[in-house]
Amino acid sequence: MIYGGKTGFDDLNEVVMKAHSKLSTHLDKFDSLAATGVSGITVAAPLAVLLNKPLVVVRKKDDGSHNVNQLVEGHLSMGKRVLFVDDFIAGGDTKARVVKAIHGIDKRADLIGQYLYLRDGLEWFNQR
Repeated sequence: MIYGGKTGFDDLNEVVMKAHSKLSTHLDKFDSLAATGVSGITVAAPLAVLLNKPLVVVRKKDDGSHNVNQLVEGHLSMGKRVLFVDDFIAGGDTKARVVKAIHGIDKRADLIGQYLYLRDGLEWFNQR
């Protein structure tokens, strides 16, 4: 279960397959996926496998896991065009944190869009 209640997204397979369907027609636009937090990684990990794209995991500073000094996992295969996968965007703080972390690893890399799986929304950004 991803989210219960009113969202209607109780089936991880359903969410991932819907995202795959939406993103598989845009494979040439992005090199890798980025995700943060448990909910984002839960969807982005199987999605990255299905799309045959590397996954970049951006940890939160208070993560507390075994490698807290490295805030970005998977950066060696990141690519220059990164698509952010998340549940929804409220104030934009999470997205800003992901952008800062990606630019901190490679100044040439850019967050070129986002896919919000709870809304099945895909948005491309103006590239810098």
